[in-house]
Formats: sequence, structure tokens, C-alpha cells
Amino acid sequence: MSAGGAERVASVMLQHWAESDVTVELLTLNASAADHYQLPKGISRRVLNTNWDSKNSLHGLYSNFKRLLLIRREILSSAPDVVISFIDRTNIMVLSSLLGSGIPVIVSERIDPTVYRIGRSWSMLRKLVYRFASHVVVQTESAAVWALTHTQPDKISIIQNPVSFLPEPAAWTARKNQVVSMGRMVPQKGFDVLVQAFASSRARDLGWRLVLIGDGPDRKDIERFVQELGIQRLTEFTGVIRAPADVLNESKIFVLASRFEGFPNALLEGMAMGCACVVTDCRSGPAEIVRDMQNGLLVPVEDHDRLTDAINRMVDFPDEAQGYAAQAIEVRAKNSIDQIMAPWDKLLAAVHKQ
Repeated sequence: MSAGGAERVASVMLQHWAESDVTVELLTLNASAADHYQLPKGISRRVLNTNWDSKNSLHGLYSNFKRLLLIRREILSSAPDVVISFIDRTNIMVLSSLLGSGIPVIVSERIDPTVYRIGRSWSMLRKLVYRFASHVVVQTESAAVWALTHTQPDKISIIQNPVSFLPEPAAWTARKNQVVSMGRMVPQKGFDVLVQAFASSRARDLGWRLVLIGDGPDRKDIERFVQELGIQRLTEFTGVIRAPADVLNESKIFVLASRFEGFPNALLEGMAMGCACVVTDCRSGPAEIVRDMQNGLLVPVEDHDRLTDAINRMVDFPDEAQGYAAQAIEVRAKNSIDQIMAPWDKLLAAVHKQ
């Protein structure tokens, strides 16, 4: 339950069911002393601790077989009506472990499978076992097209991510001259493109600040790039924080510079907190959330010049930026817990009756 998008959505779903008459257990493959999301009251958790190293390829095969046995044993001991599995490789392991059990499994892809690679062997296994899933949940239209190559059309649902547990957005006039971005610091998220665009923008010339929320393996490289660009005094790295909404609430501009996405929670939260959003029009997600020049600005992927232009536009025309922010807040209603969890509840009931 670390600080990732899938974990965020899982925590919201657990909270929703904890407040209903559904009994839910959470099974995680690994434990972490630094869980970011806490379990709601009434939700029990079991941990398998399957994160052991393999000495060689033969031992790796044995280890994976052992993991499948552990997963099967734990799930069968609960005798669940339905199992929901999150994330590609975990989905494959859960489906494989429950073959012949009669327990229906709903698998959920949390990122664009056409761009995010899981390896040839895993991809082949996924295509083989997804046909045994009771249902496949994706987040976008493009991911649904991909899912058609893995299962039947009537077994595919598009369910977006919820916006939840956020404070009320602050007034535009109360916000700082601040550009904020949020996410795991990996190549996918395009933080390198963002800092280059900020360094070239009038926001830098006018003394705006750049706040980067999150952590990851690329953080040191991004920090070095910030030094090279000479914007270290204007840039803050917060790391992973408990209440990113507080930072969003004091910022005027939110930027998502991703190279690809699933359905970005960070963007949803930026919009819901009343930021004027600039987003790369990458595969899967952003264009299904942001309507260009209505509730934000879309720019090409990896084009730091166009990203710079979009930041400049937000800075130079604050009334226009404020208008985008006012429209963006509508995601609070469109992606509320009630709106998003209703299709999940309906799907659970339908799968249970099969």
C-alpha cells in the first residue's frame, strides 16, 4: 500500500466497502513498514511476503510456482464470492493460481498495456490466462481496445478513477505563483521535460516556484538537472508527503508531463483542487479528462517548447487560467466516489450471480 496510483484507488474502494455490508479482505504479496495508505476500520489484511530473490532461472520457476501455491491457499481459505486483482503481473499470478477453483476473478489494468511493457513471457501468459477472468476492468477507451485482444467484449468495462477525501479548493486569489507536479520520479512521468520547460518559461523570470511532489529512482538525476539549469533556488522537492492536496491547494498551475499514463490520479487531484492544468496528450488518460482550452491545456508529448508556451500562457493570461481552473473542478462531481463505485458495485453483483 505504497504511494502509488493503484494503491490510492484501492484505498478508496476499501473505504467504500468498509462502510457497506460487504465483507472485504485485503491480500498483498509484500508488506512494507512505510505503507502510505492506511486500511479503513473493519478491513483485515493478510501478507504473503513473496518478495524473495531467485538464485537462477530454475530457482525462479520454482519460486513462481511456490508463489502461486501460496496465493491459492490464502484465497481458498477465505472462500470469497469474488476476487478483484490489481496490476498486470499480479493479475496473471492470481488468475493462474485460481484455475479450476470456481472462484470468479475480476482483473484490473492500471496503466496503458500497449505502452507499458511487462516482458515477452509475462505478456504471453497474460494473453493466455486473461480469457479465464470473469471480467477485465480498464480505465480508458484505448485500453479497452487492447482488452479486446485478450477477452470477449462483454467481459470488458471502463471504470475511471475516483476523486475523494479532498479539502475544498482555495480561491484563485489566495494561491501562490507556483507550478506543481506530482508522481513517481521515473522516465514515464517526464519530470525532465517539465523542469526544462519551466527553466525556459516566463514563470522562472517572474520568480514563480516549481514544486515537485514524489520520489523514485530518477530523483537524483532530476535534482542534478535542476542544478544544471540554474533553477535550484526556485525548485522544491517535497518527497512523498501525506497531504499533497494542501500543496495543490496553494498552487495556481499543475503540470503533468507524462510520456504515457493509465488514468492519472495526480491530474484528477490537480483539477479537483482548482489548479489550472497543463497536460501532455499522451496515450491513455489525459485526453479523456482534459478538454483542450476548456478545462486545461493539452500539449504534445516530450515537446518542452510547447510545454513552455503553455506555462507562459497560464502565467501571462491569469483570467484565462482561472477560467480553466473553474471548469476543472467539475471532476469532483463526475469522478466522485458515488459515481465511480456504482459501476464497481454493479459489476460485483453481476459476477457473483454468474
